[in-house]
Amino acid sequence: MSVDAHGLDVHTVDTGAKLVRMVNQIAQHLVHDKDPVNAVADHVHAFWSARMKQQLFARGSDGLDPIALAAVQRLASGAHLEPRRGATDAEDTGCDAG
Repeated sequence: MSVDAHGLDVHTVDTGAKLVRMVNQIAQHLVHDKDPVNAVADHVHAFWSARMKQQLFARGSDGLDPIALAAVQRLASGAHLEPRRGATDAEDTGCDAG
């Protein structure tokens, strides 16, 4: 077993902390979206496994930035998500990506 300077197993991963970091990064990338909370919720709903979402919900609000927190709460409540367009849709991105 490998240990770090604090005597902790370096191979132990705090999955919940990693998921919080990931959803916060998604929120940072989507902060300028017209509806960033819905954008984050949609991304997590579309691309994360049910297990990942349940682990994130189980952590509560600890460490989540405000946009990520609102998105997680929306998902956890089972609220209906508005369908999103593709990332290359000029109406959503404000540019012609094609």
